[in-house]
Amino acid sequence: MKNEFWISLPVKNLRESIEFYKKSTFDVNEFQQRAVLIGGKKQVQIMLYEEVDFKNFIDGKEIGYGNEIILSFQVESEHEIDSFASAIKNAGGEIIKGPMWSGKIYCLRFKDINGHIWESLYYSQEK
Repeated sequence: MKNEFWISLPVKNLRESIEFYKKSTFDVNEFQQRAVLIGGKKQVQIMLYEEVDFKNFIDGKEIGYGNEIILSFQVESEHEIDSFASAIKNAGGEIIKGPMWSGKIYCLRFKDINGHIWESLYYSQEK
């Protein structure tokens, strides 16, 4: 198995998406016709492509936005999720659920400005 992993996501407007993710405290690297979000210690890469470019990967088929995938990532504290929730709201994202505790997990679920669903999780050993 290869040691790199990346996800490609369509976006309606690359410039607006880059600004949203930067305001939401993601690390973003910009390239000519795409941007890359870098996440976590393993450096997972999420590639953002304008819809017209993304359609080249799916043979011109229609792009569906909805519940086809949830992008989840773990953080190191409850405070980090609370701060992240505030950044998401200020950047124009939609909080779907949380922040809230569910057993030993503190979580936040939100939609980005393109309708992709994300989830941020903190796992507590103490709860």
